[in-house]
Amino acid sequence: MARYRTYKNGITGHRYKGYYIIRGESKGKFYILNDNKEIIQDNIYDYDDCEWFIDKITCSSVEIKLITMLYKKEIYQLSSLLVDLIQEKERHNLAPDKEKLYYWVDKIRRRKAEEREF
Repeated sequence: MARYRTYKNGITGHRYKGYYIIRGESKGKFYILNDNKEIIQDNIYDYDDCEWFIDKITCSSVEIKLITMLYKKEIYQLSSLLVDLIQEKERHNLAPDKEKLYYWVDKIRRRKAEEREF
């Protein structure tokens, strides 16, 4: 879980990829603000879903295609790919494009295991 703090612009929350994740008034609700304190998305019931929403709006069109392709795979396929990437990472450092693939495979595999939607 994220550590919340008060930033110089007066927003109290957690900064993630240029956006702020703020706890809502009622328990268990979150919303996302941009730098101008404008609400981008509200009534999100899980912190991980806030990060997922921000990930989707900040990634490139190539990454969106990659995420969509990975999300269509079964969990066992993602697990196999993740194991391959972990083994490659242990042998030597991953290239930047493989590092991004590792990040997305890990994140999508966890979401699919929890049966969360795209």
